[in-house]
Amino acid sequence: AFCQRELGSNNRTRQHKSAAVESLTAEIDQLDASLAQLSEEIASISAQVTELSGALAEALRLRQAEQEKHKATLQEAQEAQKAVAEALGLLQDVFSKSSLLQLNQSTAKGGASESDRPS
Repeated sequence: AFCQRELGSNNRTRQHKSAAVESLTAEIDQLDASLAQLSEEIASISAQVTELSGALAEALRLRQAEQEKHKATLQEAQEAQKAVAEALGLLQDVFSKSSLLQLNQSTAKGGASESDRPS
């Protein structure tokens, strides 16, 4: 009777332990599958990050090139404004001198004085 009791107890213990082992084995398999899936997701996300980093670097390179071109264009425009202002100043000087010469010539030829000139 003692042996029968011990065998029965051992059978129940073995069944409980076997069920626990099967449960833990199933959990391990499930966790391994999750680990594999997460590893794939990590690899995919890492590839996307690498791709985005490359695109960002390219965008930054283009932005810097555009910025340098913009600075050069601005500088050219400022220099052109100065050149136009100087040219206008020269033209004003030339025309004011030529009008004075014409006035002087007309005064000398016609004998008209500045007071006789129409305004």
